[in-house]
Amino acid sequence: MVSMRRIRLLPLCIVLLLTACRLELPGVPAIASQAAPIAASPAAVASATPTETPIPPTETTIPTPTPLQPEGLLWVANPADGNLRLIEPVTGSVAVIIPTGMQPEQVVVGQGAAWALDKAANRLLRISLADYSIQAVIPIPQGQTDALAVGEGYVWVAITERPATNILLPSEEYRPAGGVLRIDPATSQINGYAATGPAADLAAGEGALWVLGRGTVETPLKKVDPVTLKSEPIELSGTPDWLLDDSLAVTPDSLWLYSQAFGKLYRASLGGRLYAEIALGQRKPIGPAHLKAFRGALWLASPWGSLVRIDSGANLIAGEVNLGAPISGLGESGGMLWAVSQQAGLAFRIDPLSGQVTGQAELGEKVRPTPVLTPTPILRAYLPCPDAPYSRLEVGDEAYTLKEPPLPQRLHIEPGQEKERVGWIQPGEHVRVLEGPACFERQVWWKVKALTGGWTGWAAEGDQDDYWLIPAK
Repeated sequence: MVSMRRIRLLPLCIVLLLTACRLELPGVPAIASQAAPIAASPAAVASATPTETPIPPTETTIPTPTPLQPEGLLWVANPADGNLRLIEPVTGSVAVIIPTGMQPEQVVVGQGAAWALDKAANRLLRISLADYSIQAVIPIPQGQTDALAVGEGYVWVAITERPATNILLPSEEYRPAGGVLRIDPATSQINGYAATGPAADLAAGEGALWVLGRGTVETPLKKVDPVTLKSEPIELSGTPDWLLDDSLAVTPDSLWLYSQAFGKLYRASLGGRLYAEIALGQRKPIGPAHLKAFRGALWLASPWGSLVRIDSGANLIAGEVNLGAPISGLGESGGMLWAVSQQAGLAFRIDPLSGQVTGQAELGEKVRPTPVLTPTPILRAYLPCPDAPYSRLEVGDEAYTLKEPPLPQRLHIEPGQEKERVGWIQPGEHVRVLEGPACFERQVWWKVKALTGGWTGWAAEGDQDDYWLIPAK
């Protein structure tokens, strides 16, 4: 005969069995949904460690899932599908997918958020570390975005300024301007600008922002005070080589600069005194170069697709592993170094002690090889009238008048300042060039139509001192 005690325990056993069936199996990676605005993967439930002492049947122990720590995951941007991916460092599985609807190329975590740079549309995204939502989209209208860095209390975006005009006088040379925008992480607003020239790379650390310039003859290095934005050049000395470098890293006692042109890695004091050169040789490049200091060593993602480990104590090459793919960035997560290749659609996990690949993570759609950027075409002005200034306009062009001084420009029925006035071009207004050029009174004249006011007439392009009609190119 079955005892009443066993009958009472039977429902409890059934409940325990059903509860155990509902537990998620440990070690099975969760799949993030790309359709959701924020696709987070629930952490796998950890399995209980077996013990010799049996658990009383009246108690049920359910392991508590370990919450994801966003700062400890590897953040990777994929401009091909517009997603940010967070990689779990142990398994290499995708823990979170964040659809952005944009084209983020670079992502950095710091100053209380994740920051993703969309170079195609010149904007910066701020991502919440709490719920992975896009908290802000910061447009960068000042120019073409080049690089991103986070540190010293701010977020930094390097830009190349847009030229006021791409038509040069014969005596002029094109020198692109640029600098670094400072963004306050508390407000997500741009609150400063340091005119350093266009930048090839940025590094924030040791109480300063370090800006490696971009140029064909030299790449000047500058140190920017994060608070005052005062910029001072760092004069490198100790080598006969030109300063022609591609990547920069800063450690507490050194500046590291890699030059693809010379096939060398240079090490200098923070004051600019070069005291070590490491010859790396030159091979056919397939991608950009990146430098990163990690776990007592310096790591170079070489242009030829391998990862080089530098012993920073002996200033020697300690090892090299060929990844066979262009490396788009270096990161760290779970005590490991990660080399990201957007073109291969993979992130390689590197053991910092052995320097060997110990795993990889898939990053979704592969990014097509980046074509060589075509610079803004620079045109030359010409001389339509022998006794007038050079002209920068042609029929069909769009032009505009300056906003300063705030004076309207007169339109005439025929070329000539004393001819009958038929209308005005307001300060900053755009016009379409209809006819010309005409030479009169040592000036170049064009028949234009104001695109806002609608007036049509002849206007002088300028005089010996200033241009009044500016090409809108």
